[in-house]
Amino acid sequence: MRLSRVCMHFTLILSLVTAFMAGCAEMRSALPPVVLKRAQMHMGTLVTITAVASDRNVSDRAMQVAFDEIKRLEYLLSTWRPDSELSHVNAEAGRQPVQVSRETLELVVRSIEMAQLTNGGFNIAVGPAIDVWSFTERQHIPDDRELQHLKPLIDWTSIQINKQTRTIYLPRGGMRIDVGGIGKGYAADRAVEEMKRAGAAGGSVALSGDIKTFGVLPDQNGFPVGIRHPREEGALIAMIDLKDEAISTAGDYERFFERDGIRYHHILDPQTFLD
Repeated sequence: MRLSRVCMHFTLILSLVTAFMAGCAEMRSALPPVVLKRAQMHMGTLVTITAVASDRNVSDRAMQVAFDEIKRLEYLLSTWRPDSELSHVNAEAGRQPVQVSRETLELVVRSIEMAQLTNGGFNIAVGPAIDVWSFTERQHIPDDRELQHLKPLIDWTSIQINKQTRTIYLPRGGMRIDVGGIGKGYAADRAVEEMKRAGAAGGSVALSGDIKTFGVLPDQNGFPVGIRHPREEGALIAMIDLKDEAISTAGDYERFFERDGIRYHHILDPQTFLD
């Protein structure tokens, strides 16, 4: 009889504990998700990250791992840094192949695939052209002699990739890879994957005009993104909602100079800028 009462008491306590835990779980699920936003400077631009998660700790952690991933990739891919892997590849142009990380090799391989698909419309070998135009510093307009000198240096088909040894070789001195057209989007993709692994339910990673999102904001259909009007200061030309999508925009209104009524900007067409 005594043993039966003990069992009854134990069963009652266990039931109460189970009910309490279930109630706590329901309360947690009923709480609104936490949305946090933070910005830092990386890859030569302002990086803004938004995280949606069940609590503040998860949101904080998701943002931190995203920033850490972007910072790690900056040490590999950014030509703003003289100590990055790509800067090392450029420094050894015309001399020797350079062994690189898996990520750097993957990005360069993808870039060459894009060059093939666009018949050279996308060209990561335009580094020397970016240098000679110098939109933000000297504001230099190169003459025909300078442009013709660049032709062999911007030949993306001459970039040599060895997947077995994981090396990249630029066969002509003065060649320079610049992944500005793909590197920020790649970093945003990788940062989002890290946020998901950290437990975030949704988020956005914006590196200047390269934005990647997953999930939605609370009570929204996605993440609203405004596209700046290129000629009206402070105005938007469009608004879109991104849900598990990415967008990349560029304009001629930030890095440019004007000379004799002509606007010269940083968006170069590799197929025509030498003409």
